[in-house]
Amino acid sequence: MPEPLKVILTGATGMVGEGVLLECLDNPAVAEVLIVTRKPYAGSHPKLKQAIAPDFMDLNQIASQLSGYDACLFCAGVSSADLAKPTTPASPTTPPCTSPKRSPLSIRR
Repeated sequence: MPEPLKVILTGATGMVGEGVLLECLDNPAVAEVLIVTRKPYAGSHPKLKQAIAPDFMDLNQIASQLSGYDACLFCAGVSSADLAKPTTPASPTTPPCTSPKRSPLSIRR
């Protein structure tokens, strides 16, 4: 059996990200989940860790916490309900992790 995964997750407070978070926490193939959020997350779980980054465009203050992970699941986004008028999507930004050691698709129960 492969070593359990350590995963970084963004967007854990959103609809999709929260679902991904719950699946990761429930999955025995995942040993640890580091959520990167703008403000503290109220939930707790033995596998859950948090890195607070008020500005996702400047991750220098949490950079030391982002190493040693196997996968990064980028679920951060903007709800269309939060938009005042239709806009053209901005260029995607680089997720707060380096290339994973293993593909997130290799996570199996």
